[in-house]
Amino acid sequence: MNLQGIFFSLIIFFIICVGTVSADNKPAISHYSEAVSLFHKAIKNYDSSSIEQAIKLFDAIIDSNPGDARALIYKGSLLSALAKTSWMPWNKLAYLNNGVDLMDKGMDMLLANKTDPHIEIEMRMVRGITSAKIPNVFKRGNVAATDFKMIRENTNFHKMSLDDKSTVLSYSAVLAHRVGKNNKAEQFLKEAQALNLNIADAIWREK
Repeated sequence: MNLQGIFFSLIIFFIICVGTVSADNKPAISHYSEAVSLFHKAIKNYDSSSIEQAIKLFDAIIDSNPGDARALIYKGSLLSALAKTSWMPWNKLAYLNNGVDLMDKGMDMLLANKTDPHIEIEMRMVRGITSAKIPNVFKRGNVAATDFKMIRENTNFHKMSLDDKSTVLSYSAVLAHRVGKNNKAEQFLKEAQALNLNIADAIWREK
């Protein structure tokens, strides 16, 4: 399974676990799963058409419920992906800035509402993986590192699958390596490899 497939599996797992509940605990509209499925396709292929279609679906969710912090984070992740597919430098920067702003706004809303721990893990995974893939010059490393740290410290971390925990630990290793914390990186990587060697090695190559 490639990294995008792992990402999608994680998201679907959390949606099944917690149901379609928004930050203010109101049920989300019925096509949430459709939007997430298209999110997966868009992230997997980095296809601008799929990304734009997914953004429209999340826009509809946000229009229906402006308090849906999860939809804001998903849309922010998609905008960050759209920055990668855009040709013009000024468009890249605009998409990226809007994307990270939406992800951060959505996360602030989630935390302010003391959301379900499973939802927090789900959305920290989205923001953490997205931020880890953004070039270092944009300084999203600390945000990503914090997201993965909070996932590791979440009381539900031990309930995650071995593959999911390996993903979290692998990105933690990559981010530690990027800031020169090599001993910490080595520790995280060994723990990740013990859980799933293929996932750990694939993510470690992103360092």
